[in-house]
Amino acid sequence: MGFIKDAIEELTWRGFIKDVTDKSIEVKEEKLTVYAGFDPTAPSLHLGNLIPVAALRVFQKHGNPVIVIVGGATGRIGDPSGKSKERPILPEEDLIRNKEKIEVQIKKLLGKDVPVLDNYEWFKNFGLIDFLRDVGKYVSVNRLVKHTFINNRLSREEFLSFAEFTYPLLQAFDFLHLYDRFGCKVQIGGSDQWGNIVEGVELIQRLRREKVFGVTFPLLTTEDGHKIGKSEGGKKTLWLDESMTSPFDAYQYFIRLSDSDAIKLFRLFSLSMVKEEVENIIEEHRQSPELRKVQKLLAREVITWVHGKEAAVECEKLSDFLFSKDPKTNLEDISKRAISWVATTVAKDEIKSLQLSDLFMKANLVKSKNEFRSNLMNKGIRVNGRTVVSDMPATELFRNRSVVIIAKGKQRGIVKME
Repeated sequence: MGFIKDAIEELTWRGFIKDVTDKSIEVKEEKLTVYAGFDPTAPSLHLGNLIPVAALRVFQKHGNPVIVIVGGATGRIGDPSGKSKERPILPEEDLIRNKEKIEVQIKKLLGKDVPVLDNYEWFKNFGLIDFLRDVGKYVSVNRLVKHTFINNRLSREEFLSFAEFTYPLLQAFDFLHLYDRFGCKVQIGGSDQWGNIVEGVELIQRLRREKVFGVTFPLLTTEDGHKIGKSEGGKKTLWLDESMTSPFDAYQYFIRLSDSDAIKLFRLFSLSMVKEEVENIIEEHRQSPELRKVQKLLAREVITWVHGKEAAVECEKLSDFLFSKDPKTNLEDISKRAISWVATTVAKDEIKSLQLSDLFMKANLVKSKNEFRSNLMNKGIRVNGRTVVSDMPATELFRNRSVVIIAKGKQRGIVKME
C-alpha cells in the first residue's frame, strides 16, 4: 500500500489538488497523519466545508490517520483569509454551542473514532510573552505582509486589526502542536488557506528541522460564478444541519446543476466508487445528458453520506412526486419527515381568510393572482389531482383532511394545515 502516495494520486484525478508545498509528497510510500481545521463561526458546517472533509475520507481510505481541529481559540478571532472586512466577534456561549454541533457532524461524516480537538485547549494558558518568544520570533513579517488578505487590505488602506494580522501565527502553531503531539505532517485546506498553511510548514522546519507538507484545494465555483454550496443566486448557504437546510433543498441543488458543474462535483463526492466506475458514468451521462444521470447519482451520494440512506430515498420519492410528468410515488408513500421538508404550512386560524389562489402563492407556484387566474382559464390548476375552474375559499379544501396537494402544470406543491 502506498498510503500517502495513493491518497494524493486519487485526490489528483478527482480534482481536489491545487497546490502542494513540496512535490515529494506525491511519491512518499508511507503513512502520514493529516489534519484540517474548521472555526465554529456557525452552528453547522456547510456544503463548501464538505470538500476538505471528503479529502480527509480519501486519506483515511488509503490508511492515513486524520485529525480535525474545531477552533475554539481561532474562532474567537475568525479567519480573515478571503475576507474584505473583519468578522464580528461571537459570544463565547455561541462558539461553544457551535463547536459541539460541528464535532457531532464531523464524527458522523468521518467516524466516531476520529480525534476532534479544540485548539483552545493549548492556547488558553499560552501567555502573550511566551507566544511572542516561542512563535512570533520565528515568523517573518516580510512574508506575512505578502499574504493575500493582508496585502489586499493594506493596499486599499482598509482597516486590518492586529488580531487578524496574527491569525496565521495561531494556525501555524496548531500545526506545530499536532506535529509534536501526534507526529502530524500534513495540513489540508482551501486555496485561501495557502499562506496560513505555509506559515505552519515553515515554523516546523525552523523549530524541528522536519519536512512537513501542505495541500490546498481549488475554491470551486459554479458556471455562474457562485461558490459551490450557494443557492438562489449565491445568496443562500446550504448547511449540513437538517434543521437549517432540508435534505431535499440540498438534493435539488445537485439535481439543478449544469452538466459541467455536476461532473466536477461528482468526481469529488463519488467516494464509494473507483476511478473506472466514475469515468464510465460520466461518459454515459455525456451520451444522454437529458437523463441527468450524474446529477441524480451525485445527489444520492451526498445526501446518503450527510443525512443517511433513508433521507436519500425520501428525496428521490419527493422529486418524483413533485416534478415527474407521470409520478410513480403517491403522497402515502412519503414519510412525515420528508413532507415537512417541502410542505407549505398554514395555521388553522389563517386558513379561514385565504383563497385557493393564496395557497398557490404561498407555495411559490404562482407569483400573483393574475398568474393564477391565467392558469385557471387554461385549465392548468389542479387540487388533489382534479382540475378546478374557479378560485375558492381554502377552508373547502381542508374538510376532513390536513394535507392538500396543489399543482400548476407539471409543478406540484404540498400545503399542510396546523
